[in-house]
Amino acid sequence: MTEVNSHEPRSQRDENISLLRGKLLLADEILEDGVLAWRDGKIIYAGIPEGLPEQIRSEALPLSVPERGLIVPGFIDIHVHGGNGEDFMDASPEVLDKITSFHSTQGTTAMLATSMTAPKERLDNVLAEVNRYRSGEMPYAQLEGVHLEGPFLVRNGLVRKIRNISYCLMYLGSKHGRSNILA
Repeated sequence: MTEVNSHEPRSQRDENISLLRGKLLLADEILEDGVLAWRDGKIIYAGIPEGLPEQIRSEALPLSVPERGLIVPGFIDIHVHGGNGEDFMDASPEVLDKITSFHSTQGTTAMLATSMTAPKERLDNVLAEVNRYRSGEMPYAQLEGVHLEGPFLVRNGLVRKIRNISYCLMYLGSKHGRSNILA
């Protein structure tokens, strides 16, 4: 079976159209007999076989039909600390490639690099490395940003542990007339 989110870097993929036929999960239904078409990792058709445009059909590689399973959209992981033996807190181009390539083989197409509560210098490094990585090709699962983990707010350079974060954010927002407070 061909995967939409291949673990090969995008630069090694080609412009051919691939087709996969089987049980297909759509936003509002499950098609028992559906077709998914994609080119270079991007879906260009999902629906019934009879609705597949002739231009796609004529340009496509031979159809793959899995023996069983369900064709689903790629997963978006908003809380992941790493993978493949690596941790986002040790961010470097090599580490980020190892993590994102591993997750792409597991069905994840996009993710947030989740940090741990750590000194500012370590968090600054994670943010800088992820930002650098995002400005490049990102050949595997896409890093959409960073989830800064920890029940802490920084105010006037002091880190304060928050026991009731929702109350605190409402209080800070109303007291200072801000609606864009980030925690």
